[in-house]
Amino acid sequence: MNLQSFLGLAQNVSLLLAAALLFDVSVVRWKERRPLYAQCLVGALLGSLGLAVMLTPWPFSPGIVFDTRSVLISISGLFFGTLPTVITVATTAMFRYYQGGVGAWTGISVIVASGAIGLLWRHCRKRPLSELTWRDLLLLGLAVHLTMLALMLTLPGDTGWRVLENIALPVLTIYPLGCMLLGMLLVNRLGRLRTEEALRRSEERFSLAMEASRDGLWDWNTVTDEVYYSPGYASMLGYLPSETDMGIDFWLSRLHPEDREAVQRMNSACLENRRDAAEQEFRMQARNGRWVWISSRGRVVERDETGRGLRMVGTHMDITARKLAEQEAVQAKEQAEAANKAKSQFLANMSHELRTPLNGVVGMLQLLRDSSLSQEQDEYAFMALGAVQRLHRLLSDILDISRVEAGKLPLVEEVFQIRPALRQVVGLYQPMAAQAGLHLKLHVDPGVPEAMVGDVLRLQQVIGNLLGNAFKFTATGGISVNVSPLPCGKPGCRRLLFVVEDSGTGIAEETLSALFTPFVQGGDGYQREHQGAGLGLSICRRLVHLMGGEISLESELGSGTTFCFCVALSEAGERVDAPRDSIPATPKSQETMPVPDEAPASLTHSESGEEGDVSKALRILVVEDDRVSGIALTRQLEKLGHGVTLARDGSQALDALREQRPDLVLMDVQMPVMDGLEATGHLRNDPEFAAVSDVPVVALTAYAMESDQERFLAGGMDHCLTKPVNMEKLRGVLDWVRKR
Repeated sequence: MNLQSFLGLAQNVSLLLAAALLFDVSVVRWKERRPLYAQCLVGALLGSLGLAVMLTPWPFSPGIVFDTRSVLISISGLFFGTLPTVITVATTAMFRYYQGGVGAWTGISVIVASGAIGLLWRHCRKRPLSELTWRDLLLLGLAVHLTMLALMLTLPGDTGWRVLENIALPVLTIYPLGCMLLGMLLVNRLGRLRTEEALRRSEERFSLAMEASRDGLWDWNTVTDEVYYSPGYASMLGYLPSETDMGIDFWLSRLHPEDREAVQRMNSACLENRRDAAEQEFRMQARNGRWVWISSRGRVVERDETGRGLRMVGTHMDITARKLAEQEAVQAKEQAEAANKAKSQFLANMSHELRTPLNGVVGMLQLLRDSSLSQEQDEYAFMALGAVQRLHRLLSDILDISRVEAGKLPLVEEVFQIRPALRQVVGLYQPMAAQAGLHLKLHVDPGVPEAMVGDVLRLQQVIGNLLGNAFKFTATGGISVNVSPLPCGKPGCRRLLFVVEDSGTGIAEETLSALFTPFVQGGDGYQREHQGAGLGLSICRRLVHLMGGEISLESELGSGTTFCFCVALSEAGERVDAPRDSIPATPKSQETMPVPDEAPASLTHSESGEEGDVSKALRILVVEDDRVSGIALTRQLEKLGHGVTLARDGSQALDALREQRPDLVLMDVQMPVMDGLEATGHLRNDPEFAAVSDVPVVALTAYAMESDQERFLAGGMDHCLTKPVNMEKLRGVLDWVRKR
């Protein structure tokens, strides 16, 4: 070993650096799985580089030379694969053979061994090329050049030993280091390329995602007021990407004047570190002049030392379609509410217009029956009253449906005895059962408490409707009502199961699903045989839902029908929350003036027209604009022995009150000149009527809606009687007046 060998190898190192530079700027952009022609091209390039290195060797002796081709070929095998390396090996081997000399075959064997070791290292590696360490590359260099030194022994005679003695240390010092340096250059370059590729793919993925979502990206430099607008942002407003290369003024100029102040206030709060992010909705003007609704999300990503925002980044999303849908939904809701209000108003008007003549018809028929009639005439009058009552029930059913749909049907919670209540409603159908030859049974489980809290009238209405349906379709056998307790999760709550079963004709399976729909009945045959509008079951279902329960039925054509429903009640002394859809309320009339279901014995009268008890006669002012209704009510009261004054409107009523003090005012509500509410207001509040201001006023109203009756009570009236007036309830009112 001498200084000359180190200098010679130093020359090779400089050539290696030049080769490394060439690798860095061109060859390193090699990718695996390139086309065959590309692999051949790279192999030719590497072979040319090998020839360049071999043209400037360090000669040890004639025919024996050293250069860095072993480094180049081993690195080629590791990084570029089989075909480029084979081409490089073939090119350099042929050139070495061309150079000739005693070391030609030894040089060729070193070339082949270097390529083979590089390829072996490539296929045995456990990590990607971009993750190779300097230790991996140093080991490769040592393996290649230890093999090269071993191959020196193939030189003739003692030449190999002389070569090893002089060149071993410089080779093992410089060549493995050169192999490591060249390899690390490629590793670093591959790492950068992989990072660049990942970044490119990420940007492409983000760009595609933004394009697919039709979102726009903006990046605002608050110091220079420069803003980057993504292509999606531009297209959202109808611009080309090149047309949005503007500052913040472009964005501000597009904002809707009504939104500008709120948007700037929100952004300022973010920039001043008073908010973490800005999320807002506003309108921006597109290129064609239309207004686009934008959902904006932004965040400050850079701040100065004082916390002031330097850079703000965010996205814009076009939500115009959603906003239009919301506006359409609001309009549809308003239209539905208006339609529902119109329907309620129509039903209220229909109630008034139908109940007013019905009141006169009922009154006159009752007067007619109280007169001297033959048996045949009395039967005619009785049947006419039945027809009017059926019409009245139909009207009440329609109003009930409307009130439930509007959420205005109140449930009154009161203490009641459940067994007497059930016996009362079932007892109403006993005469019908006896006449039809049917048995009617009621069974209440002993586990059902006696005293309950709930709306007994609505409960009786449901049971009555189900019994009415059962009697319509049952010709033989009988009907049963069974009541049993169910478990309830709330303290003090009682859930009761009601089962109404009949042995009637049953219901076809195809009809079952629609049976609870308004105006649907059990079949065309039933519609021909039985009267009714098909509202009863629909009302039952809605009332049961209001009472916190469910209703269902089982039926088979020809085998009868079973209705089951449950309701949530509470034991007396315990209250449970009313169902969400109900409006708990107790009418003023029930708080101050209980009205018995049956008339007191002292007020009964005979059908022959016998007058009532004159010793308990009252002075009654009847205010009614309908002539027939007024005459009918006057005659009925006179037959009961009361003195009656008839006024046609509120103004005439006030004139009558100026002249006398009656015991009771029966006041119609809707009248010409002055209505009943206005007249009652004068009576209660004007000093002129101070002497008679405490006279009880009972509304005679054709308005059956609960809200109307509450309004009448709030206007100073003491009670409401719905037209057509029920005589039993009227007698109860008269009894209450006597007891005052």
